[in-house]
Amino acid sequence: MTYGAKAMQSPGQDSSYPAIIDTGSSQLSIPPDVFEKIRQEWAVSLPELDCKSDKTFCHVQAQCEDVAKKVKPVGFQMSDYIFEITPEQYLYKSDEGKCYFVIHKCRLPGKNKNLYLIGDAFLRHFYSVYDFDKD
Repeated sequence: MTYGAKAMQSPGQDSSYPAIIDTGSSQLSIPPDVFEKIRQEWAVSLPELDCKSDKTFCHVQAQCEDVAKKVKPVGFQMSDYIFEITPEQYLYKSDEGKCYFVIHKCRLPGKNKNLYLIGDAFLRHFYSVYDFDKD
């Protein structure tokens, strides 16, 4: 995973995690260690970032249009290609005037905690073909 051009895994760290493509989910769950690194990057640009008052999502009390100017695109590498989504694509404007980040920490227990759950927040921006005859 990348934030702007910066890799979110440390040099030498295994950057390969399992992923589940979930057309029934509207979010993007990422492994906890990767989430912590991207959360720190967001916090540099947005000191008012709140990742504690909501059980799942980080948010700021600001317009998403303003937040999008301060954060960078996020890239997901699959095989040899990096699929990038812009801040406008991973931010969600709530009715309360808050701007939510739909990328969040995977909360599955045990060995499943280190996986990506790729939902509609990602899938709606890319044409997807599911070929079950090929691996």
